[in-house]
Amino acid sequence: MGKFLEQFKGMVYSNEAEVSQNFIIPLLTQYLGYSITEIIPEKNFPAQDIFSGVRFSERGSKGLIHRPDFIICIDGDLSKSRFIIDSKGPGQSLEDHIGQLKSYATSVGKNFLMITNGKVLLVYDVNTLIFRAEGIEELQLKLDVLNDLLGRKNQLFKSQIEILREFNFNEAVSQNLVEKFGNEKLRKELQISDFKNYLKVVKEKFENWHLPNDRFKAINNIELKKIDPNYLLLFKLHSINEPIKNEENKLKFVQIETTYNINKKVFVGETGAGKTSFLKFLHHRTAENALEGIDVKIPIFIALKEIGNGYTLENLISSALIRYGYKGKDFEERNSITQFVFFLDAFDEIEESFKQEVCNAIENLSSQYECFITTRPNNLPMLNSAVIFDICPLNDTQVEKVARHYLGSGYYRFQNQIEKNDLTQESRNTLLLLFMISLYKEKNYLPDSVAKIVNELVERVKLWQDSRNMRPSRLKWEQVSRILAELGYWIMKHNAVSIKLFDAEPIIIEMLNEFEQTRKIKPGVTVNEVVDELTTTGLIIVGEDHLFFWHRLFLNHFSALSLQNNLNQIEELSSDEKWDIAIITLATRVNDVTIIIKSLKNRLWLSAYCLTENSNCNKEIKDIVVSRLIEQVGSPVPNNRSNAISFLEKINDERVQNFFMDCFESTQHKDVKMMCLSAMALNTSMRAKDIIFSQVDWDESSFFHGRSSQAYIVQALSHFGDQGYIQIISNWEKYSNYPLEETCKRIFQRLQRNNNLNQGLVDRLQNLFFKELRKNSAYGAKLEAIADILSKVPNLKFAEEVLDKFLNQEDSVSSYRSVFKILKNSPNIQLVEKIKDALFNENLDSYKCELLSKILKHSNAVIPKEIFHELINHKNTNVASYCLHALNRFPYQDVEKEVERHLYGEQAQLQSWALKILVDNGKIINLIRENRFPNHFYTPTAHILLEAVRRFHLIEAIPILQTIQDELSYGKMYLGEYILAYELAGTFNYIGEKERQRQIIAKYFDGSMFLYKKDKYLQTNLMKKLKYFDKELAVLIAKAFYNEYLPPSKNFSYETEVFIETAEDIGGEWMREKIKTITEHYLNQIKVDNKYASHLIERPLRALTKIGRADDEDWLLEKLPYFEFDAGAEYNQLRRAIECFASIGSKKTLPVLIKMSEKYQMVDSVMNILQFSYNNICSREKIPMEDIQQFSPSKN
Repeated sequence: MGKFLEQFKGMVYSNEAEVSQNFIIPLLTQYLGYSITEIIPEKNFPAQDIFSGVRFSERGSKGLIHRPDFIICIDGDLSKSRFIIDSKGPGQSLEDHIGQLKSYATSVGKNFLMITNGKVLLVYDVNTLIFRAEGIEELQLKLDVLNDLLGRKNQLFKSQIEILREFNFNEAVSQNLVEKFGNEKLRKELQISDFKNYLKVVKEKFENWHLPNDRFKAINNIELKKIDPNYLLLFKLHSINEPIKNEENKLKFVQIETTYNINKKVFVGETGAGKTSFLKFLHHRTAENALEGIDVKIPIFIALKEIGNGYTLENLISSALIRYGYKGKDFEERNSITQFVFFLDAFDEIEESFKQEVCNAIENLSSQYECFITTRPNNLPMLNSAVIFDICPLNDTQVEKVARHYLGSGYYRFQNQIEKNDLTQESRNTLLLLFMISLYKEKNYLPDSVAKIVNELVERVKLWQDSRNMRPSRLKWEQVSRILAELGYWIMKHNAVSIKLFDAEPIIIEMLNEFEQTRKIKPGVTVNEVVDELTTTGLIIVGEDHLFFWHRLFLNHFSALSLQNNLNQIEELSSDEKWDIAIITLATRVNDVTIIIKSLKNRLWLSAYCLTENSNCNKEIKDIVVSRLIEQVGSPVPNNRSNAISFLEKINDERVQNFFMDCFESTQHKDVKMMCLSAMALNTSMRAKDIIFSQVDWDESSFFHGRSSQAYIVQALSHFGDQGYIQIISNWEKYSNYPLEETCKRIFQRLQRNNNLNQGLVDRLQNLFFKELRKNSAYGAKLEAIADILSKVPNLKFAEEVLDKFLNQEDSVSSYRSVFKILKNSPNIQLVEKIKDALFNENLDSYKCELLSKILKHSNAVIPKEIFHELINHKNTNVASYCLHALNRFPYQDVEKEVERHLYGEQAQLQSWALKILVDNGKIINLIRENRFPNHFYTPTAHILLEAVRRFHLIEAIPILQTIQDELSYGKMYLGEYILAYELAGTFNYIGEKERQRQIIAKYFDGSMFLYKKDKYLQTNLMKKLKYFDKELAVLIAKAFYNEYLPPSKNFSYETEVFIETAEDIGGEWMREKIKTITEHYLNQIKVDNKYASHLIERPLRALTKIGRADDEDWLLEKLPYFEFDAGAEYNQLRRAIECFASIGSKKTLPVLIKMSEKYQMVDSVMNILQFSYNNICSREKIPMEDIQQFSPSKN
C-alpha cells in the first residue's frame, strides 16, 4: 500500500474546515513540497470582492461575496502566488461549485485552481478540467502526476505554459480505475504507486544492463547484444573443493527461481564471469515486471564496493532510492510496508574491516526481503541459511554460439587462435570472451594471455582518447595513464577497492604540479577537470564521493604501470598475493623480465608465471627458475608436481624438452611419468615420438586422483597428425575409463571446431560407436563420449542406422543417452518421419517410445506442428505429454487452441504440461487474473501452479492455493498428498502468507512433536523442505526430529542423512552443534571397533565444510588425531576433516598441517588437501606468501 493511501484511507471529515486542516494542508506540505508559510489563508490575501456564482436555490453557503480558502505563494511572498485552493464539505458535490472557481481565478489572477471535498479532487486550468481523482486510491496512483502539475519544484522553476506543455493529460483525467486495471491489478498499482517514478527511472537507467559501462569505448567495434542470462548462465550448488563437471547437476536460473525459495541467494564466480551483468539484468527485469503489473517487488541494486567510504549498507539503500527518483524520505520510512528485493553486487570488493557489519545488515534485510549477493570464490559472506551457487564457466557449445553470433564463419579461425594460444579456459569467461572477440575482429589474431589482452584494450582507449578534439585544458593520454596508475597503486597498497576524492586530491595535485613544471600541460587545470577527464575513459567511475575502476582487470593493469616506474619495490610487494596479477601484468609490459624474476626469489610459481608471459630473461636467472621447477617435479605434493610440469611445458626450451624425456625414464612418480608423456609431445622429435608410441598400451589409472595413463597417452598422440588420431581411436577401442573418454572427446571436438575432423576419422568413430552399441555394456560413458563428437557432424545415413539398431536392440537402456544425442542433433526431416512412424509401432516398448518422443521434442530439425498434433493423441500418455510440451517450439498464438483444449481436459498429465506451456510463455499471469484457471485440476497441475506462483510471485492465485489447502484437509487427503502439502506450505511462506504455512504444517507437527510418529516418510520429507519454511518453525521441526531419531541407534540411519542434509540447508549454531554431536557419536562407535561408523563419519565432516564457522576450529583440532585411519581409502575421513580448515582454520592450525605433511608424504590425496587448506588459511590470514613455500620441502 502507498504511503499516501495508508495515511488517508478511512479518514472521515465532519465539515469543510476539517477537509482543509486534515487533508489539504498535509497534502500540500507532505506530498507537494510546500512549507506551511507558503499556504496563505483567505483572510491574509488581498483579493477583490466579486460575484461568486453560488446557486442560492441549492443552498450555497457563501453568498454573493467570496475570497479563496488558500492561495499558494512561493516563500510566503504574496506577489508570487501560483494557484488557488478551495475546500468543500465531505457531502458536497464539487461540480456544483465550478462557477465559484472561475470567480476565484478572477480574484487572484491565476489560472490553476484546485477543489476537493477530501475524497474527490479536481484541478482546472480556468475552464478546462486537467486533473481528476475520484477517490483516495486513484489519487495515490496519480500523485506523481499531481506533483508534476502543482508540486513546488515545477511551480518554482517553470511557467504555467511550460508545465502544461510537458503535462500528461491522458494520465491525469482517466477512466474509472477498476475499468482501467481490474481489481487485482488495481491492488498492485496501489502497492507500487509511491515507487512508480523510481521504477521508470530504474527501467531506463538499467536498459543497457549488458554493457560493461556507458563510457568504455574499447570494444565498440562489436555491437554488444543482450544475451539473456537465463540462456547464457548455468549454475551449480557451491562446493569449495569440487570441480564443475556433471552437466546434469547444472541449473538454469529459472530453476533456481522456482525451486529455491530462500531469501539469501549467493552467486559465486570468477572475475568476468558475468556477476554484475546478471544482477543488473535481474534489477531491470524486476522493475519492468512491477511496471507491467506482473509483480510488486521494488528492486534495489547496490554496488557493495561503495561501503566504507562513510556509507553503511542502509545509507546506500536510501541513496539508491533517492538517486533513481523516489520522492520519499528514506528506506527506513518504507521498510515495513514495501516488498523490496535487493541485488547486492561484489561482496568480495568490501574492505575487510566492514565485512562482518555488512553480513549482519544482510541478515537483517533477509528476515523480510529477498537478497541476491554476488562474490568471488575467495570471499564468501558468512551468512546463515543462505543457498550458494557457483556460476559455471561457459561450456564449449555456449562459447561457440556467442562467438558465431559476432564472427559468423570466422568462428573457426577464432577458435584456432584460442587453441593455439592456450586460452580455452579464459574463453569460458563471459567478459574475457567478449574482449577476445572484439580484438580478433579488428586484428585477426589474439594475444596469448589475459594480461596482454587487457594491454591491447587499454591501447584502444588511448587511441580513442587521442583522437578526440583537443582542448587547451584537456590532458593527453600520457598524463591520464600516469594519474590512473598512481590511483591504482594507492587502491592496491591500501587493500581497498576505491579511493575517496579526499585522498585522491593530493595525488592528483602533486601530479598536476609535475606536469606544469615540465610544461606537459598548461597551468590552471583543476582537480575536478582531471576527474571528469578520467571518467571519459570509461576505465574509472565516480561514486558518491570516491573513485573506483569499473573492473578489477583494469585496476591490476594500472597498478602494474605504477610498479614499472619503481621495480625495486617488487620484492617487498610480492610477499602479499594481492599484487600477483599486477606483477604478472608488469611482466607483459617490460622488454626484459630479469629484474622482476630476481625480485621474486621467494615466489617460485609467480616467477614461473612471469616467464611464461615474457621469455626475455637473463639465461642464468631463467635457468635458476627452471631448476627450481624441475626440483618441484619431485615434490611429495601432487599439485606441486603438476604445477611444475605445467609451467615447464610453457617455458619449453631445449633443456626442458630433454628433461621431460629423461624424467619419464627415471621418475618414480606415476603421475609425473604420465604428464611427461603429453609434455614431451610438444617437441615432435624422433626420440619423443619413439617414447610415446612405445607406451601406447600402458594402462594404469587411479580412482582417487582421476588419473589415467591412457588419457595422457592419447593427449600426446594428438600432436602427431592423422597417424596419432588413428592410434587414438585404436586405443579408445581397447581401453575404457572416465579420464580417457573425456580426453578423447576433447581432442576430436577440438578438431571439429577447427574444421579439421576429416571424413576418414569420422568413419572410424562411427564404426567405433556401432561396436560399442553392439556390446550393450552397462558402462555407457564411452558410447556417450563418441556420441558427443558425432552429434557435431550430423549425417542422415548414420543417424538412420543408429535408429534402426536402437529399435531392434533389446535391453539397451545404457545406450539411451547416446542415441538421444545422435538423433536429436540431426536436422533431417526424413529422420523425424521415421521416428514418428516408429512411435506408432505397437510392438515398441514404452521406454523406447518415451525416448523417441523426447528426441522429437528437442530435435534440431524444423518439424511441422502437425506432426506433434498427431502424436499428442498417442495412447502412451508420456509420449503425448512430451509432444504437447514440444508445442513450445512455436509462437504461442499458433498453438493456443490445442494447449487450452488440454488445459481444460480430463487427462491429468496432459493438463499439467499444458499449464507448463502457459508458464513458459508468461501466459499464466493473465489466466489467473481473468479467472480462467481450470475449475477442475489435478495434483500434477497443482505442482506446476505452485512453481509459477513462486516464479512470478502470483499472489493473485492465493484463492486457488486456498482451494488446494481446503481440498487437502478434506478426508485427511494431506496424509497421502504430503509432498504437495509441504510444497504448498513453502509457497505460502515465500509469498508472505506465513500463517497459512503454519496451518498446513500443523496437520503434521504441533509445535513440539510429530502427530504421525509411525509414518517416517511424513517426517523425513518434511525435513527435506525445512529450508523453504520460516526459520523459527524450521528449527522447531529439526529439534523434534533430532530428539526422535538421533543419535542413530544402528549402523546406518537414513534419518541421520536427512538431518545432515537439512543442517547443510539451514545452518545456524544449533545445527552445527548437533553435527558435531553426531561426529562424536561415530567416534565413540569407532573406539568400540564399529567398522560401519568409520565409513559413516565422513558425512557429518562433509557438512562442516559447508556450515562450519571459525569457533569450530578448536573442537576439530582436538578431534583430528582420531580420524587417522582407513589407509586403503587414502584416509577419506581425515581428508574431509582437513578440508574443513580451508574455511574455518586460523594461524594456530598451520603448524598442525605442516606436521601432518611430514607424516603423509607418501599419500598423494592427503598431501593435496593439506596444501589446499594451508594455502587457504594463509590467504585469508594475510600471511606473507613466501611462508607458504615452507609447507612442503621437495623430495626427489
